[in-house]
Amino acid sequence: MLRKLLAVLLVLGSAVAPAARADELSIAGTLGGTAPLTEVLRRAQPGFAFGLEFVYGPTPWFEFGARYALGVFPQEERDEWGRVKETLLDHGVGGVLRFTLAGGPDAGWLNEPGTMRSSFWLELGGGYHSIGREHCGGFDAGLGWELRPLRSLFFAPLVRFTSVFDTTQGVASYVVLALAIGYDFGRLLRRAGADEEDEADAARQQQPAYPPPPYPPQPRAPYPDALPGGG
Repeated sequence: MLRKLLAVLLVLGSAVAPAARADELSIAGTLGGTAPLTEVLRRAQPGFAFGLEFVYGPTPWFEFGARYALGVFPQEERDEWGRVKETLLDHGVGGVLRFTLAGGPDAGWLNEPGTMRSSFWLELGGGYHSIGREHCGGFDAGLGWELRPLRSLFFAPLVRFTSVFDTTQGVASYVVLALAIGYDFGRLLRRAGADEEDEADAARQQQPAYPPPPYPPQPRAPYPDALPGGG
């Protein structure tokens, strides 16, 4: 099933590659809210989420990177002394794969020629989670709509579903609604690469300065037998 899903994503990405954008290297932070979904978190209240990720895009439709995510869940449950239990935290560290499903200058402003580049993507992630006092594996999937008011600055509203497996009480799942704000360093990398290529081209085109060829020897006039007026 997973192989079929990846194959479909590859086909979709290849079809929209001319219209999509590629981040060569970007950093983004996310901030939003959380909502519990499963019985494991049934006594938890909606909280907030924070994330930080680094992403590299080798193609216009595919990116991969690393992410740290934090989910915060205030508790309703009280202990035997009537005190509210401590807030439940879910720290997640892992990798992320992102597939651009559609993209192009279809919405917005402040970018030539008066439009904003946008893209719609699907992301899949997985890694290590420390939830409460337990250490487990987890998986997440999300959808985002990225908008670029400037060439290198972008923001993206997103929804992400996260599941943490093998806790002592079962699977802990929750949803995150967040806004990501990031900066793309790809333009700086492309500019540095272009400058290096320009310098290399200039060096190849520059011809070595050779000294001018010597003047050809002039023919020597024959020596006269006698000077004029000689006896």
